[in-house]
Amino acid sequence: MTMIEKVARAIRDAFPHQMVGSRPKPTWDQLSDGDREVWRNMARAALAAMRVPTEGMIEAGHAPWAKFGKDAAVRPSEIADLWENMIDFALAEKPT
Repeated sequence: MTMIEKVARAIRDAFPHQMVGSRPKPTWDQLSDGDREVWRNMARAALAAMRVPTEGMIEAGHAPWAKFGKDAAVRPSEIADLWENMIDFALAEKPT
């Protein structure tokens, strides 16, 4: 399962229980391809919004490296680059 699909399912699951007529909300697998794509588009938007990390995220990502001292030092800009590369990969990942 791609990250897009994981996020799409999580967003959909976060919505309050909905009834469709007298039937309960359909499962992910019961949705039409078009309906699943709507949720995937929301997931893409959410991931794209997360692409550039906040300063706090960069600091949090840098903290584990800092404990190893100067020899293992990683610049905060490198942490940001790693994060952006991971989000870019998630956005471009194709289902297998």
